[in-house]
Parts: sequence; structure tokens; C-alpha cells
Amino acid sequence: GSRSPMRWKDMEELIFTHVPLFEKYRYTGLGLRLMRQESDVLMAVLLDLIERGIGFVPMHDGLMVPDSKKQLTHDLMLKHYQAITGQRISVKEKTIRKPPTAPFDHAEGQPTCETLNAL
Repeated sequence: GSRSPMRWKDMEELIFTHVPLFEKYRYTGLGLRLMRQESDVLMAVLLDLIERGIGFVPMHDGLMVPDSKKQLTHDLMLKHYQAITGQRISVKEKTIRKPPTAPFDHAEGQPTCETLNAL
């Protein structure tokens, strides 16, 4: 048989008991404000890349850009993050490997994913 799911009140108590920082900011809207800031940073970077005519693929928490544009994208992420939050951040680069055979692949070099760290 299967267990019934945990009630929300029990889950809430478990989370707030084990993560004091969540308890401190409980229902203040801080999480929503941080998600909005992250979105604002990424949108500023995307608009900047569009204005420069640079192609990209937005991903869950970053961007895939041509290898030749990764330094510029990195610099734009740092610039826009600081402009929007007033803080500095580090940006991680994740290489995305191409499949061994890609007959329709006309991409410029090895694609690279630039990822914003959590706020």
C-alpha cells in the first residue's frame, strides 16, 4: 500500500524547524523578490545580446551561447547583476558536449552554457 501524503502543516513545520533562515523570512515575500531580481538580470542580459545580434538559447538557470561569445556573455552577466542588485557574483561556465553525430549542426564552435549562481 501507499502512504498518504504529508499534510502541508506538518511539512511546513518540518521545513521551518530544520532551516532556521526560512523561519526567519517566513511569508515575507523575500523568495518572490529574489526570483524577480534573478529574472530581471537574465532579461537584461538577453536584451543586451539581442541588441548585439548574438544568438543564444535560454536555459533553466543560464544561457547557451557560441564559444566565441562566452567571455562577452560572462561580462554582461556580471555587469547586469551588479547594476540590478548592487552586489557582485561569480558566473560558472558549463561546457555542453555536442553529440558525436549531428548532421544538421551548423553551430559556431563548441556551445557553452553560462550559468548565474544563486542569489
